[in-house]
Amino acid sequence: MKYFIFLCVLITLLKWVKATCDLSDYVKHANRTFNPLEGKVITFKISMPDKKYQNLIEIAQISSEELYYKYNMNFTQIPEFSEKVNITTIIDGEEDIYEQVNFKIGGNFAKVQDRVGFNIKLKKNKLFYNRRDLRLRPDALDYTHIRSKISADLLNRWGIPSVQETYTKVYINDHYYGLYFLIDAIKPSWIRQIYGIPEGTNDNADDGDDVKTLYHCQSYNSNMDPVNIQKCFNEKEEYLGYTQPLYRMVDDLMKVTTLEQLKKIFNVDNFTRIIIAEYLFSSFDNYLILGHNFHLYQRDDGIWEIIDHDYDSNFGVNISLVLGGYIPLNFTTNLTYDQYVNLDFDHWYADEKKTPIIDILYYDNKSRFVKILKEMLITGFNPDELFPRIDSLSKFVEPYVREEMDVNDEGIYPGRINRKGTPSNHTMEMFYNNRDYEMINTYPGFKDFIQKKFDAVCRHYGFNKKEILRDALFYRTQIAIKDKMDDINKKIEERRSVINETKEKFQDSFNKILSDLSSLLNKLGK
Repeated sequence: MKYFIFLCVLITLLKWVKATCDLSDYVKHANRTFNPLEGKVITFKISMPDKKYQNLIEIAQISSEELYYKYNMNFTQIPEFSEKVNITTIIDGEEDIYEQVNFKIGGNFAKVQDRVGFNIKLKKNKLFYNRRDLRLRPDALDYTHIRSKISADLLNRWGIPSVQETYTKVYINDHYYGLYFLIDAIKPSWIRQIYGIPEGTNDNADDGDDVKTLYHCQSYNSNMDPVNIQKCFNEKEEYLGYTQPLYRMVDDLMKVTTLEQLKKIFNVDNFTRIIIAEYLFSSFDNYLILGHNFHLYQRDDGIWEIIDHDYDSNFGVNISLVLGGYIPLNFTTNLTYDQYVNLDFDHWYADEKKTPIIDILYYDNKSRFVKILKEMLITGFNPDELFPRIDSLSKFVEPYVREEMDVNDEGIYPGRINRKGTPSNHTMEMFYNNRDYEMINTYPGFKDFIQKKFDAVCRHYGFNKKEILRDALFYRTQIAIKDKMDDINKKIEERRSVINETKEKFQDSFNKILSDLSSLLNKLGK
């Protein structure tokens, strides 16, 4: 009876909090500079000379066949577009201008889609919400337009160092390009801001010049062994040859056999949560499977961090296609989506990808791994939390998705500048159905994936689903109430400040009146 009463009170509190919450509250307690942009779709207007714009369109023309046969999957051989542009941002009706900004076509496989992505590097003296390097990504083939955002938000809420995402409408030379994700990028300036590194003493230096140990592992199979680690490169061009710390770390790693030894090299708590997140997201496009799309950073104290990025292939997207034949790994017995989504961690990745790090973090310390896995289910990865978030984000982006289905005067959909690229057109019915439970092409229903993965994890690791969901409810209520109390306290402080300021002004005015009256009486007395 006591438990029932407690649960009723908890649910009542949560309903009260929900009634006073908005879309931005989901990531409110996360350490994000983009928090003021949550619940908004801002605008990026990019302008360049017409001749340069035509050059952009020409260079953007590339097909999948050309990537495979003409460029042999070597992305560095693809012609680049890079130009100085002016950008006007519009947020809550307020315009801001960023002049002479570095602007280029970005991404790898995204270059063979009809909608392409872009990379932006701002000047050091004018940042965007404390970020210098930005990415504009359409995630053109995601029918839901929210998968990448959900991934980033969960990592942000879990406190795992990762990028942040919000939404923006993009215009280039007044041509509407549609809805894009606006993402910060892992660069030396990002490291400085995330890890609180003080500014250097050289005022003329580029932002982040003193960050010398940030390495980008972009190529496939950038595994942490003496041979494959050479595929990783320093993010600062002037430090490309500075690889000694990275290679020394791998040499030390080859001698590690225990968790305590690994702790002297890596932030093992973060590393464990990273590989659990990849497992929960069924992410093949990061460290655990393909061995790329991650950074390695050595902190000032000598400890290394692993930082994932690129989340557009999460939640079962293309998984049976890629792991079922495209990537030559030992997955011969698990070729279907339903088989993949129901695997335990032991069988999620191929035998040849099992490394000493995974042996230590999982096989040799399984109880620790399972404890952290359970915490991550409670604090984010469960249907009771994610389904409402999926619904609210879907409702939020729906009007902008509809806009992308209107062709212009030339009969072209917004932003489809690569006429050779893979078409990304889809219907609103596909948008709704893929958000829920329907598999469309190689994109599983979003809610279908979440439910099946949650059920499989609970089954494999002996978690009681009702207990997980109950604890998750309690956690959400705690966080929501704390956020609301913080808001209330902030408003009280603001009002107290106004009252004190008014009080001081009144006291000053009163003192002046007394002074004037005293002067007047003195004159009358004379």
